[in-house]
Amino acid sequence: MAVRRARAGREALIDPVRPAARLGSLLPAGIAVALAAGDDDAALGHIVPDLRSLDADLRAAADADRPRHLARLAAPYATALRLVAREDVARELDPYAFAEQDGRWGDIDDRLRQPDGASALLAPCAGLSGPLVDAGLGAIEQVLPATLTREDVAALDLWRALEVAAAGLGRELEARAVTRVRAALERCT
Repeated sequence: MAVRRARAGREALIDPVRPAARLGSLLPAGIAVALAAGDDDAALGHIVPDLRSLDADLRAAADADRPRHLARLAAPYATALRLVAREDVARELDPYAFAEQDGRWGDIDDRLRQPDGASALLAPCAGLSGPLVDAGLGAIEQVLPATLTREDVAALDLWRALEVAAAGLGRELEARAVTRVRAALERCT
């Protein structure tokens, strides 16, 4: 009985840690695993360093600096999409989920769920208008072909996702967004 409980306890500790460990290059340095045990219950989580999210940087930036911050945000998005495609790691893909740590990107979110390709594909452009949408699309155009392969695009069903995501941008931006991101996806090798 004790051996069975020890095995179950070990598995309970390892299972939640595996997805975080599979973050690869997006795993922040200094991450820790914490176990809070009570009399009849226990909770396991991971603790990440206190880093400012890229979303916070984008929101705090002056208008003239926002295109640079959108480019910063697109890079970890594309890396996370590649991770989802290749490793089947479910991650929340929101701007507040990513931070820069010592010159590299880190995933600082602890929510594990499969991202919807439609929302993930154009997420860096969500809530933007005018020239900032163009800056966001430009950033996406740069990072997708450099990060994703055709196999990744197929595994994530990004062609369908592109149509769904663009429909949410509004008529005037829809055609431009679809054309630009489609061209970027076609450049994935």
